[in-house]
Amino acid sequence: MACLLSVCSSSLVFVFATFLLVLARVEWTQQSASLALNHTSIVVIGATGDLAKRYLWQAIFDLYRSRTARGHSFSIYGAARESHVTGRVQLETVLESQVTCADDDCKVSGCNCDEIRKTFVTSCMYRQMSEFEHYKQLCGELNLVTMETGRLFYLAVPSTVYGRIASRINSHCRPSSNAWLRVVFEKPFGRDIESAEELAKNIAVQLSEEEIFRVDHYLGKTTMQSILKFRSLNREWLEPYWNRRFVDRVDIVSAETADCRGRTKFYDQYGVIRDMLQNHLTEAMVLAAMDLPRDARESVVLKDRLLASVHPPMTHSCVVGQYGDYEEHVREDAKEEMRSSSTPTFAACLAQIATSRWNGVPFVLLSGKRLPHRTAYVRIHFRNLNFSAASLGRIDQGSHPHIIFHIQGGELQTPAILVSQKFPKPEIPDGW
Repeated sequence: MACLLSVCSSSLVFVFATFLLVLARVEWTQQSASLALNHTSIVVIGATGDLAKRYLWQAIFDLYRSRTARGHSFSIYGAARESHVTGRVQLETVLESQVTCADDDCKVSGCNCDEIRKTFVTSCMYRQMSEFEHYKQLCGELNLVTMETGRLFYLAVPSTVYGRIASRINSHCRPSSNAWLRVVFEKPFGRDIESAEELAKNIAVQLSEEEIFRVDHYLGKTTMQSILKFRSLNREWLEPYWNRRFVDRVDIVSAETADCRGRTKFYDQYGVIRDMLQNHLTEAMVLAAMDLPRDARESVVLKDRLLASVHPPMTHSCVVGQYGDYEEHVREDAKEEMRSSSTPTFAACLAQIATSRWNGVPFVLLSGKRLPHRTAYVRIHFRNLNFSAASLGRIDQGSHPHIIFHIQGGELQTPAILVSQKFPKPEIPDGW
């Protein structure tokens, strides 16, 4: 992987940090004398899709507002398969509805966020990018930009087209030798291990490892960033309990009230297990279960070691389901009256980790669409035991203490870390 992502504090604008990281790494490498001379071209492929609507454009606007205030300039393109006329209308609709000035940054700095937003929306250009020639045309435009210091492509599209897009970028969209190139690939990276390995090989032919950024936006959520930080800050009293002697089970949940209408062409290829359990929820499990690392390099080793210790899932350890109208939504999106689907939209799976710390402790991973409540959290259930070590605090007989890393939704509607009062008062990571 080209880097370890450093992510922003807001769970709604995670890509802001991805772009900041790209810019920062290049600035350090080039030792730029003046940020005012920097001009970056950003191309979002899949600009009117679900991921772009919900996250990317707000994040790009936050980046634009932050960096233009310091003299940086941008050329920003949204690209998709639709024709120029249709796509431009769709992009304008997305930008007008999704890009907001919701924070207080400008109250402090004195800028006029509404005016900056208007400038941003009108300056974002749309280009159709469905054919080989479209890449030549767009990148011909980009090559006319003077003083370009970098070019970034964000691929918010299914991984089935990653290889083809990477080939076209390599053939026609490389900047001059004085500018950098970065291509951001969103999860899921392939449909299974074979397709992921084949995809990695194909992309490696087109792009160098330095040019590749593989990201999963879930890692940018505030709570996900804070799990290891919280464990480390409270290591002295928490580590003695963070094991199979005291932990009864661990629940890792991401429930959504939304359905898949309008997205089934993508969703029906993957389903809930590939879309949620094998990336988002597995990453949350790793952060909760891994040994505490001393630094980023050791973190990678310990994560790999933990994953290697997870028992392969068995069919009897999972329950899957599908919400009632899913097939109807598939038929609507595909425009095929007889279309059927067995793709699961709900799954609850039991994971077992064969380590001395966790052997025998069930990790329950649960996710689904159109559920009664929208919520996401990691909940550590401790056993009904009397913790009597005075230096570690007491938990009375009969209580069931827990620690919850609340990610989003639920009654709180905000990220939080909840700790039973029976535990010692914890230290909380900065930024909360």
